[in-house]
Amino acid sequence: LSRLSESVSFSTITSSGEKSGSECNNFKIYNATWDASSDPSALFTWLDVAVVVSHLGSLLGYFSRFTACSTLFLNSILVPRMGVSLNTFRRLHYGLVQVPINLVISFFEIVGWVPPTVHQLSRLSTFLDLPLLFFPFMSKDFYFASDLIPPVDMDGDRYTFSCAVAAHNFMQQFFSKKKEKVSISKNVSERSNTQSLLLLGGREMKRSTSDFLWALSQPRGDYFIRFVGWVFRKILRGCTSQVTVDVASLSELALLRYPKSDKTQPYVILVPTHRSFFDFILVSFLCFSLPEVVDVAIPHIVAADDFSRLPLLGWAARAARAFFIRRGRGIADPALRKSVQRLKQTTGCDGTTCFEVFVEGTRSRDRRFIKAKTGFLRCLAESGGQHVVVPLTINYEKIPEQAVLSSHAERGIRSTVKSDGLFSWLTRVFFQKIDLGRIHIAASPPLRLDSSCEQNDVSTLAREIQLSHQDCVTV
Repeated sequence: LSRLSESVSFSTITSSGEKSGSECNNFKIYNATWDASSDPSALFTWLDVAVVVSHLGSLLGYFSRFTACSTLFLNSILVPRMGVSLNTFRRLHYGLVQVPINLVISFFEIVGWVPPTVHQLSRLSTFLDLPLLFFPFMSKDFYFASDLIPPVDMDGDRYTFSCAVAAHNFMQQFFSKKKEKVSISKNVSERSNTQSLLLLGGREMKRSTSDFLWALSQPRGDYFIRFVGWVFRKILRGCTSQVTVDVASLSELALLRYPKSDKTQPYVILVPTHRSFFDFILVSFLCFSLPEVVDVAIPHIVAADDFSRLPLLGWAARAARAFFIRRGRGIADPALRKSVQRLKQTTGCDGTTCFEVFVEGTRSRDRRFIKAKTGFLRCLAESGGQHVVVPLTINYEKIPEQAVLSSHAERGIRSTVKSDGLFSWLTRVFFQKIDLGRIHIAASPPLRLDSSCEQNDVSTLAREIQLSHQDCVTV
């Protein structure tokens, strides 16, 4: 942009027709702005850039989502409505930002002890004047005059996202060349050399804010979902080293979710492997924690009716969007079809209805795959509409209830769900007596399911799902 601004003459004009500059402390912003006659798809505002930076920054762990939302609210809603002038904003910025930070730095310099946090703060002080430079762009009375026309195929949304990713890569390379031990991106797994592997939870995931504020600032979920997310994040920290998700494996889902040729969004069916009771909440936690990665609604979980009879747990499962079915009947259930059609019609503000179903029906006791059950998939096909089926493979270093499952398998008895067993296990997690190691989640390429599928097609689809699961199993 600096080269472009040198070759093209730009001027900034206020609503009164007077030219206005954006200068402060010998810094000047050069604006390479599109002309108003440009194609709308190429246009983007400072707010568009701020939203992209806020989403990507909180996703990668540069700052918390609560900080991002608070800053956006302050800069995009509160300050513009207050009608603050540049001089007033300069005085506020000086008294509330510059003076406190300079006092803290001066105090520790006088004492002769500068902790790492204060050292980073002193480096940040160089950029404290940046809000003053960008403040004029936040005014509704600020307009641009430009002769620059964007290319025909320019995509403003893609461009802003690419700029944010480029900034992240620059920061990573800059700090790696300086051989600094500080990890500026807290949510990218250190085990991965790319941005594809993101941390979802565990002890190795650094917290940029409290779990309570994190749960409240998530964009999706009712109060109970947020409460469950808050509790489950603490559980993961207590019993796992890290929980990771392969972001690149979920990229194809976004393309199928928003088809260019058809405005109708398909229903999303998440089909994870089933090795533990952890699977029920782990997939919902993924959708709740990383909405930028898994752009689907919090799923409705298909669970066996055994859960509905458990005290407290049955109620909690319903509140967490679970609904119960009777397995092993061998015939179609009209009540199930009505429930599915009802859920499809109750699309909330967070997008098209999403389902979570385990095709194996029950947990595997020795990590081998069990013959798939096709009843619910057939019910989905008969209920109408287009469906995108996403196989998810959940890899456990150590399965939470492995000892119990192995014991039951040796004695040839069926494992049942008990509330007292769960509470006993949670007590051991609280006292840090459980260590499951790593958990890794990966998705396979999405599959299609529509109303024209016959019985043989659904059976073939179930086999393809399990083959996809096997391809993503890691040891």
